[in-house]
Amino acid sequence: MLHSLVFFFVVATYQQQRSSLHETSNGAEEQSRWQRRTEKRRQRTEELLNSIELQSEKLNNLKIPTLGIPQSSAIDWDEIDPELDPIRGGKLRQGSQRGLRKRAQVEAFHFVVSAILNAQSPSGVTVIIDAGCGAGNLGVSLAGLSYSSSINIKVLAVDVNEHALARLSNRADAILSPEKLETFCADLANYDLILSKIPTNHSVIVVSLHACGAASDMAMNLAIRCNAPFILCPCCTAKSLTKRSPSNTEKRTTFDLSASFQRSGA
Repeated sequence: MLHSLVFFFVVATYQQQRSSLHETSNGAEEQSRWQRRTEKRRQRTEELLNSIELQSEKLNNLKIPTLGIPQSSAIDWDEIDPELDPIRGGKLRQGSQRGLRKRAQVEAFHFVVSAILNAQSPSGVTVIIDAGCGAGNLGVSLAGLSYSSSINIKVLAVDVNEHALARLSNRADAILSPEKLETFCADLANYDLILSKIPTNHSVIVVSLHACGAASDMAMNLAIRCNAPFILCPCCTAKSLTKRSPSNTEKRTTFDLSASFQRSGA
C-alpha cells in the first residue's frame, strides 16, 4: 500500500510539473507572438513616416490658408432649424457633455470648410463627402448651414451602415432637398464606386468625424483619389492596420481579422 501511495505521488508530481512547463511554454509563445506583432507595427509605422518624408517635397507649392482661432461660433444654435442641431436633431441629451462636444465639432468643421470654400472660390457645385457619416450629426449640419452667397454645396453622406443612413434620411428629408444632401451606402474602401456618384465638373471636399479604425485612412485615401482637401478627426487609430480588400462590384469589403488590433484608449 505504501509503495502504491509513493508511486501515485511521484506520477502526480510529474504530471503537475509537466503541466506547469506546458503552461509556461504557452505563455512564452504567446508573449513571443505579441512581440512579433508589436515589432511589425513599429516597422509599418516607420515605413509610413519615411514615405511621408519622401513625399514632403510635393507639398512645398501647396497653398494652405492660414486660419486663426475663432473667438466665437458663427452658428447660433438657438436660431437655426432644430434638425441641424446635433443635440436637438441628433436626439442627444440637452446640456450633456457629449452634445456640447458634437456642437463644437460641427462648428470647427464648418469653420474650416468655409475657409476652404472662400479660398477656392468654386464657380460650380462643391460636393462635401461625409466619409463614415453615421446618423449624420456632421453631414446634416454642413448641408443646412449657410456659406457665402455665391457658393453652392451638396453633401454626399457615405456609410456602410444602412440603418444609420435611414436615420440620417428621416432626419434630413423634412428640411433638406436631394440637391443639398444625398446618402450612399458603400464601404469607404470602394473608392471608384463612391467617385462614380460625383460629376467630373464638381469640386470635392472630404470630411470625416470619428470614422472608426481603418475608415479614417480610407477617408484620407478617398481625398487623395479626388485630389481634394480633407478635414479629418480620427477615431480608434490603433485599428488602422486592419487589412481590407475592396471589391469593385460589392458595396462591402472582406476583412482579415488577424490584422485587427485593440482600439486606442486615447
